[in-house]
Amino acid sequence: MERDQVRCFKDEVVNNYTLEMRLDVLDDKVSEYYNSKLQKGVDGIKMQVSDSSGNNLYKGIVWPNEQYEYDAEKGGEYKVCISMTDSMFIDGFSQIKTQVKFASEFHRDKKA
Repeated sequence: MERDQVRCFKDEVVNNYTLEMRLDVLDDKVSEYYNSKLQKGVDGIKMQVSDSSGNNLYKGIVWPNEQYEYDAEKGGEYKVCISMTDSMFIDGFSQIKTQVKFASEFHRDKKA
């Protein structure tokens, strides 16, 4: 992700009405930097969750590389938009490698 870039993703909640996701930073130097220098709740990933009608359900700053859950009132399609706080960008980095996974991707049965 680049500075001031917003990326949005959609996921469908069917069974337990819980939207589960991981927002991962894949650059090791950036991970080391935010773990040692930055503050949870102030720095990290700006996240906004909205329902299929466009109603804003959550807006805040979350910490990278942790799992997050949002308990929905009903099933349906939900949109999650993310961007990085400016403090996440260290010298020499104009982009940060990120990965977003929803429950269906990290709860799959893994076969050896």
